[in-house]
Amino acid sequence: IVAALITALILNREFIGRGFWRAVFFFPVLLSPVVTGLIWRWIFQRQGVLNGVMQGLGLEPHDWLTERNSAFFASIGVSIWAHVGFYTLILLAGLQAIPKDLYESADVDGASGLQKFRYVTFPSMRNLYITCTLLSTIMSLGDFNSIYLLTGGGPAGATEVLPALLYNTAFRANRFGQAAAIGVLLRYGLKRYLGSSLYLGRGR
Repeated sequence: IVAALITALILNREFIGRGFWRAVFFFPVLLSPVVTGLIWRWIFQRQGVLNGVMQGLGLEPHDWLTERNSAFFASIGVSIWAHVGFYTLILLAGLQAIPKDLYESADVDGASGLQKFRYVTFPSMRNLYITCTLLSTIMSLGDFNSIYLLTGGGPAGATEVLPALLYNTAFRANRFGQAAAIGVLLRYGLKRYLGSSLYLGRGR
């Protein structure tokens, strides 16, 4: 969400090719999670594009998806790449909905760019931050396709989000009762939590 906010602030400015760059940042959202997972697996694998570039620069290749720390951060990077355009679109719409009179008043008062962001832009988009936080929570806890194609939840459970844990428990460990319990937690526990959060957000 922080990356989306920075991107939205940049794309909200007037510059040549702004429409092109908006399309570029939104394009990954249009891709299927399966396609995203396959593309990045091809990039991160031992004989993939990234290691090829590193070897071309004289660096040693790295096992990005089989080492615990690198697999974890690679999965986070892929998730950010795949979803940042969606949140950028939401926040960009919020930025364009802020009345320009507020910025003109801030200019008259001699406010700097940072002060305008702190006292005008940031507070005006509070509801959008709540919305993006809830949506990102849903997407993160429900992300299965790209994680499964990248790492399968490994190595050693480093990237095992709840859907991957459910799948591995049921179909690899053959513990269907425990997998059913995980499914109930994922389905109804998340629904109750998000329902309460949405209710509290409306109450504020």
